[in-house]
Amino acid sequence: PALIVTGGSANSLLHLTHRAFELGLSQMQLTHHDLLRCQGLLSALPAEEIAQRFEQPVARTRILLAGAMIIAAMMARLHLSEISVSPHGIREGVLLARERYGESWLDVVSGTTALQNGHRRNLLPEAVITTARPIDRNRVIDGVETFEEAGRRMLGQRLQKFLEYPDEVLKHEDVEAVHRMRVASRRLRATLDAFESCCQPGPFKRVYRRVTKAADALGAARDADVMLHHLQESMKQADGETRASSQWLLDHLQKFRQEKQRELEHFLKGLDRDWLEKQIEACIPQKEEARHGEG
Repeated sequence: PALIVTGGSANSLLHLTHRAFELGLSQMQLTHHDLLRCQGLLSALPAEEIAQRFEQPVARTRILLAGAMIIAAMMARLHLSEISVSPHGIREGVLLARERYGESWLDVVSGTTALQNGHRRNLLPEAVITTARPIDRNRVIDGVETFEEAGRRMLGQRLQKFLEYPDEVLKHEDVEAVHRMRVASRRLRATLDAFESCCQPGPFKRVYRRVTKAADALGAARDADVMLHHLQESMKQADGETRASSQWLLDHLQKFRQEKQRELEHFLKGLDRDWLEKQIEACIPQKEEARHGEG
């Protein structure tokens, strides 16, 4: 197995190893050891010094440590000892695909046109083309799920997961329910972001505003829960003046949490599930529905 990494962080890390560790300029691979050395260097020196010393943009060096850690974590997850770095980016790939396949390039690389024209072997590796489970034949074309169909399916799944938690949160029996619903709201919003390009603008904006409001309300309550927990734990070892000041902070934090809890309860009680489901369905309507709407 091989992992080819593209983008600014990967190429900046490769450039850093070339300059800092005298890796050969023709070398386009980074090992796990190379990344560890980069992490050590980026942790030890200020971003400004890294930028000046090794000819890197300051804006990039400020986030490069995070990039190195993400790539290292991905390598560990995939049990790989090295990666290959591509100097090309996604936008270049889009331009090359359009040049090769013309205006229908997106359909071609998604696999739909490839299967219909019988030249799949000339396009993408078979593993890249996602085959949908034959559950709903209205959204499956020759066993291949298109980008829009994937968006419709995933938005529906994310919404149903999000709607599992309001009743649980309102019971106040499990403090982790707020955390689980917050995660579900963030995943739903991320899915909306991913498929915005094929969504109807009106329903998308209405759902996005509602989900963002939910994520904000859940986040405020959850953050207060976490702060309360850590403060209560630290007070177990505090004494004297430290304990008194901590108690003052704890009292104010509990009042803040109650306020945020009331706001969250008000939001959840006013959450219209049917409305949300209809808006999600309208974001990426079935092709028949879209044509009817245009008519």
